[in-house]
Amino acid sequence: MNSCTMKTPVGNLVLVTSGNKLTSCTFTENSGPAIIPIDNLILLQAIEELTKYFSGVKVEFKTPLYAQGTRFQNIVWKNLQSIKWGETITYGELAAETGTPKAARAVGNALGKNPLPIFIPCHRVLAAHSLGGYSSGIERKKFLLTLERAFSFS
Repeated sequence: MNSCTMKTPVGNLVLVTSGNKLTSCTFTENSGPAIIPIDNLILLQAIEELTKYFSGVKVEFKTPLYAQGTRFQNIVWKNLQSIKWGETITYGELAAETGTPKAARAVGNALGKNPLPIFIPCHRVLAAHSLGGYSSGIERKKFLLTLERAFSFS
């Protein structure tokens, strides 16, 4: 397992790999210095893609991912990856895409367990009449949606 800390405009991200896949991407309130490894190609690829992303470049993430979850969580997370930059979907719509149209709440729970936010873009899922939640904080969700021009908060 290897890890690093990357500074972003909305706090530090801790990135973790196992083998040759990224397994975790977690926002932290720790404002310590960025710790960038120079010998882990997966972490370097993730950092390069995230750097472009946070500079406002539309990125199609290619970093190999491994998200450990239940069968249902994995289905939800896989469907999330088809939501493109600048697009949003509701919890209900995502539930229907998973084949469980009445499971919007379960979809929300799966999003809350997403170990790879941004790479698996759970911030692009909204409630029917509001922003909904975000495990990394609603202000971060607003920032990411604004960055992707998916939503305007003015």
